Amino acid sequence: MRIECPLLLAVLAVGCAHDGYKHLSPETMTGRALSVAPVTEQVAQTVDSEFRDAAGVKVGTQSTVVGYTTVTTGYQLKLGEAPVDERDFYHLAGDTRSEDVIANARARGKLKNRIGNAVGLASLAAAIAIPIIAGRGAAPYAVGQVFVVAPIGFGVAVWGKRQVERYNFPASHPFGAIQQATPGWATSLDAR
Repeated sequence: MRIECPLLLAVLAVGCAHDGYKHLSPETMTGRALSVAPVTEQVAQTVDSEFRDAAGVKVGTQSTVVGYTTVTTGYQLKLGEAPVDERDFYHLAGDTRSEDVIANARARGKLKNRIGNAVGLASLAAAIAIPIIAGRGAAPYAVGQVFVVAPIGFGVAVWGKRQVERYNFPASHPFGAIQQATPGWATSLDAR
């Protein structure tokens, strides 16, 4: 049982994926416009210095922060000042093709999440049941499957959950949906 406890906690951490789609109606837009805001991060600029002894042998290094640069790391979709789900954003913008792409990706992600969780849980259950049913001689095989099958199942579950939580189009895509010119920060994100 010592082996199964951490894996059981991993199952609880993976959890089941759910879609945050609220199906906002166009009436919710009254007085609020759709927009795309850059997500930025402060990155330190450093200068590295070397220290050498009298014989010229390197004895140490030092990094000194000389300033910070603002870097755009992503984007956030908004309705007025409030963040909005991607599918809601494209629904309100009238871009049904993008909305369908997100809906299909999330449906596939939910399926992967459910299958992965089922495989992982079945593997744990089998690892507990096999030695009980088949005897102690089968225990090494049961433990072996926990280390092979369970991580694969839970890996698929995590992959599916990530697909449900966020589907990212290129940064320039939402600007086309709301018929605005693409700013430079979005173009530079697409180029990465």
